[in-house]
Amino acid sequence: MKVYRVMNHKRNPHSRQSNRIVVIMFILICAIISWKGGISRSTNSNQIVHSTADTDVVATVNGEPIQKREFVALLNQHHGDTNLPFVTVKEKVLQELIHRKVTQLEGKKRGIIRSISYSDFLVDLDQENKRRMEAIANKQAIYGPGQYTEQTYYSEQSNKLIHALKDDLAKHDFDMSEDKLRAWYEVNKEEIASKQDNLKFKEIIEPTNDREALARMQLVKTRIQNGESFDQIYDERRGDNRSSSAREEILDETNLRDFAKYREALYQVAKNLKVGEVSEIIADRGGYVLIQCVERKASGYKAFEDVRSEIQLAYIDSQYDQYMSRLEQQAEVKATELYNQITLQNG
Repeated sequence: MKVYRVMNHKRNPHSRQSNRIVVIMFILICAIISWKGGISRSTNSNQIVHSTADTDVVATVNGEPIQKREFVALLNQHHGDTNLPFVTVKEKVLQELIHRKVTQLEGKKRGIIRSISYSDFLVDLDQENKRRMEAIANKQAIYGPGQYTEQTYYSEQSNKLIHALKDDLAKHDFDMSEDKLRAWYEVNKEEIASKQDNLKFKEIIEPTNDREALARMQLVKTRIQNGESFDQIYDERRGDNRSSSAREEILDETNLRDFAKYREALYQVAKNLKVGEVSEIIADRGGYVLIQCVERKASGYKAFEDVRSEIQLAYIDSQYDQYMSRLEQQAEVKATELYNQITLQNG
């Protein structure tokens, strides 16, 4: 298992006396700081305490710190990126945290959240988990997990912030006029308003899913790969008067939802097949099928009025992405020495 830690430097064994003096001075300084900090907190009990030591900061985004714990937590979520150099993984994590901090800063500016400190987030997480424990103990209903992890709570809070930001931007910043939405629809209708093409495809079917059925279907696939035509094998099966083992199907706007609901695996493959293309073996309705697309006709676009709500949501998403991208490009990012000290250790 790979664990990411901050690299420690070994002490010089020949300076024990000096080290004792340094330790004593350090303890005295910490005591003084702690005493002063206690006074500061007691006189500002209604304010959020946000005191981050320089040694805890990996980078800053517009002056806002990315703390070590936040960075390492996300870094450990990327432990599966073993095919990438460690320095590249660190860069990916930093870029993701820049995006998060820019989002959080915008949320704070708009009054959606009160703090973007990871230390404050951890306090909120602890309080939320205590609340949930008390609710469970008192047999009260709670929604979601009994206890949050850092990762799940962070993800939930981030999603809430993004939704709130989109709502606020749509209300106060984006041009949501009818003319703007219709113009955006015309530019993007191919991607978001296309009707399902009218498809005709042939199926070769094995109605059961036992080993023998799979072996027979694999043999059919091998024959096709070796040069035999799909139609030849299809006609063989039709000639055996086994209509259940070979038939034609139509997929269009009228039965799209039924296919997507009851034959999802086949639908996901069929909708992307080109004319003449043969699929891989598909598990379908308790058996196996191979399909070949034999006809595809475009069926036009959904009218603006029929997809107005979808257009509006997609438009807001696109405007939000552009808005946040501009903020990221304008952000001032400074990495600290601690960023370079975070290293990979096996353990």
